[in-house]
Amino acid sequence: MSDRWSKLGVEQGKENYLIMARFPGAANYYLPIIHQLLRNDHVIYLASHGEAKNIFEREFPNQEKIDPEIKFLSWVLLSTANEQEVEWELPQILTLISQKPKLRIAVGEDIAGSTTSLLSRLQENKIEPDLILTTTHSQTARYHTLFPAWKKTAFITVGQPSFDALLHEDTTQITHKVREMLKIDDQAKVILYIGFPTLAVPENIRGFNLATLCDSWQTVKQLAIENPDQKFVFINKPHPREDSLFWELPEVNNRQNLPSNLQIISLSKEQWENLSKQGITTRALCAASDLVLNSNSTVGSEVTMAGTLNQKEIAVQVLPEDLEIKELMFSERTTQIIDVEATPVAESVVKLLSLLRETLFDVEAQLKIHQQQETYAKDFRFGDGATALTLAWIKVLETIWQKLHSPNL
Repeated sequence: MSDRWSKLGVEQGKENYLIMARFPGAANYYLPIIHQLLRNDHVIYLASHGEAKNIFEREFPNQEKIDPEIKFLSWVLLSTANEQEVEWELPQILTLISQKPKLRIAVGEDIAGSTTSLLSRLQENKIEPDLILTTTHSQTARYHTLFPAWKKTAFITVGQPSFDALLHEDTTQITHKVREMLKIDDQAKVILYIGFPTLAVPENIRGFNLATLCDSWQTVKQLAIENPDQKFVFINKPHPREDSLFWELPEVNNRQNLPSNLQIISLSKEQWENLSKQGITTRALCAASDLVLNSNSTVGSEVTMAGTLNQKEIAVQVLPEDLEIKELMFSERTTQIIDVEATPVAESVVKLLSLLRETLFDVEAQLKIHQQQETYAKDFRFGDGATALTLAWIKVLETIWQKLHSPNL
């Protein structure tokens, strides 16, 4: 039925869960949930593919390769980011429901609104999820408006389980390690560019990432020229699902006419993977950076949440100057603007240069952004106690399960 089925845990008489994931965002979203379910003696079946499969294999090396017994499944947990995931998941969901009509369905999203397409397709197939877990209160309200016919569905705001680790992170220690291993001067301003998952979009709009990366790079270069006494570092960190073109991009790697106060770190995929094994992960790079530029990734939201804790991290969402590319990108519904209350948006190189000046040198502007981050964090349910994080996700799921199976209903 799937590219990959595997089993975690030992039968204990409790309900079993099938978790489906194709891309990194979904896999990382479910990792802390899987660990909690296993601690509670539940059996987990994984249906995974691509990078998600790699993530699960690294985290759970002793998976039992087995086809699940459908009759023992109680829940299917889904999380999607785009049409590719929907096209991969939906046929499997329809097959499972045809075999077990009372199978419960939970949908969790790692970015606000990311599961809209999946929910619409479920509605088209007359499937009403039992549980929809959103990252923000505002998105919960939007779903109530979009799917008013779903009377039995529980819409609950829980935040992002994979952000739990931020609450226990030592940013100072991480920053020191990253700067030491990458040989970055302590006084340098570090601008990190996080790439777009180009392999997740049609080929005709992959120019979106090239445009945003080149716009970002040229703008940072201009900032370095404007500030000759300040050292800068530009890090190009492609997305794990990025086309090979972007791992060692000539436009960035060309050291000719480079300002003496600007250092470039742009490595091959293999080099980044080796560094990741040594703790220099994407999250560590964000923690060590003064500014994170991204076009569409969970990273933007994660940096925003981290910024509420360390009052340091700031993300800026970069959109390409080219209107044709921008319009094509949004017409394909492959990207979305992160809530502008939390993440400044640069829709032109002029705006980006202005934001670089503000976020790196203007203390008042930095303070204003951190205040906006805190407002967004409340909508996100980040840091508001046990109700916001992984334990809440599990308790909610089990509460709904008990309610749905109560003999009094």
